[in-house]
Amino acid sequence: MESNMGRTVNRKWTREARRAVLLFVLCGAAAGAAALSRVSLAQTGGNASPAFKAQSGDADNGGFTPTPGNVDTAGWTEQNKSVTVNFSLERADKQLFRGLRPEDVELKLNGTTVTLKPGALGKGRDVRVLFMVDRSGSMVDPSESGGADKLRAARDALRHIIGQLGEKDQAAIVTFDEGQDELVHLTPKKSDLERGINLIETRNKDTKLYDSIRWALEKAKSENIGIIVFISDGMEDTKDAQTALAEGRLVSYKRGEEQKLSKLARESGVRMYSVAVGEPGSLVMRKGVDFESLKAISEATNGGFARPVSVADLKAAGSPTRMNERLTEKLKDVLEAMKKDWAFAYGLKAALPDMQEGEGELVLNLSADQGDKRYTLPLVYSYTWDKSIGPPIFKAGRVGAATFIEIKPPINWSGLTQIYLLLLSPLVLLGLLPSVLNRIAAAREMSRMSNAIEQLGHGSRWLNKLCPNEMGPGGQRFLFKSGDTVLVCPKCNTPHHLSCWEYNQHQCMNRVCEYQFVIPARVLARHGIIATETKRQYV
Repeated sequence: MESNMGRTVNRKWTREARRAVLLFVLCGAAAGAAALSRVSLAQTGGNASPAFKAQSGDADNGGFTPTPGNVDTAGWTEQNKSVTVNFSLERADKQLFRGLRPEDVELKLNGTTVTLKPGALGKGRDVRVLFMVDRSGSMVDPSESGGADKLRAARDALRHIIGQLGEKDQAAIVTFDEGQDELVHLTPKKSDLERGINLIETRNKDTKLYDSIRWALEKAKSENIGIIVFISDGMEDTKDAQTALAEGRLVSYKRGEEQKLSKLARESGVRMYSVAVGEPGSLVMRKGVDFESLKAISEATNGGFARPVSVADLKAAGSPTRMNERLTEKLKDVLEAMKKDWAFAYGLKAALPDMQEGEGELVLNLSADQGDKRYTLPLVYSYTWDKSIGPPIFKAGRVGAATFIEIKPPINWSGLTQIYLLLLSPLVLLGLLPSVLNRIAAAREMSRMSNAIEQLGHGSRWLNKLCPNEMGPGGQRFLFKSGDTVLVCPKCNTPHHLSCWEYNQHQCMNRVCEYQFVIPARVLARHGIIATETKRQYV
């Protein structure tokens, strides 16, 4: 049996709990609808704005700077048209971004998506570069440069660029004229490379340009070197070239040699970069640099390129010292641009589908998230393909216009679970709260009963007092004595025999008070009193 107070508390909290549960159910439904809406938007893209075409001078690329490497065709066969597209992605803080995932890259050949196999996206390999330096007499001839020492400037520029190589990068240094002299074998030790640079000196001989390029390509193939940097101020000046000139077939001779060298480079997977130091010349005059040949060979090696470094404007610098400083700075800038093109962070391997001969385009789309935008950064590689000369010839890649779309946060199931639990926890607490409060109320009632019910002993202040139920003439016989169980009214402090309190239906017999305080049957039983309701059950 519960007390009236317990029942009242129970009814009160049940009502409050129902209201709170209803309120939280409504809130939970609203939150759930919002969460489902966000999930739906995340899955479908929501009301994403259309792709934004970055205008010239107003590009928005999210702080990312993509850098195209080369398209390596070393594994190309008629049956397996395999290529590796090399590239890097730089963050706004000038650090390489290495967080690309396979799903962040897309490769398209002439508008058709190329299927990529698992593991297609890999890290770029360490740099292995061969520096070929012209040491012919013209490199130090002041009449060729107006007083500038081209060989000295080349040495200083090489020191600069080698100092920027990574710890695992390797380099070799070879000088050439009519022959080749390997000063430093392939090594990562910058001290050895520095000593090799100091050994670069002219021998005042002519230049065998094509033979030196062929030698470099064969060495690169045998030692798995991917980069050749060719620094020269000369041209092919051999007996074969002179004979071709005399017979009027110099152009076809040069084109044939260039195609042979380009094919060898592509088959070896080597990129050749050329630095043509000096002014364009001719074989007839037997002076000047053959920039056109260097350019033709470099640009046919899948991503390599050639750069001219003019010395004609150096005369305005005045002194030879100042002229050398300017030439060195020019060479440094050119080598810096080349080095940026070598140091790719990723390589994407792909087998291209059937393709037609002629011209085409390979586009690599990179996707990266920044804030609430997803950026697509395209790298475009144009190519020409003639089956008769081997794999396609890919030109140096270029960066296309960046695009972006507004995105919603991805579905975070862990976060949604936490939200669900947070929404559920108040409901659980509200479900438990009435029971807990009832227990607290019952415990308080038991405490009040314990304080109100007293078994009299010697020295009790209630000894020899009258129970209100014994106020008649014979009431003196029922004075409280030691051993009696007395209930003291919690409100008016009037003592009653516990049995009398129960007999009066758990109500104070003081007419002024009449406070009701229900004593459970189990409590009465502990004091040897059978509750009236229990008695009725046995009647």
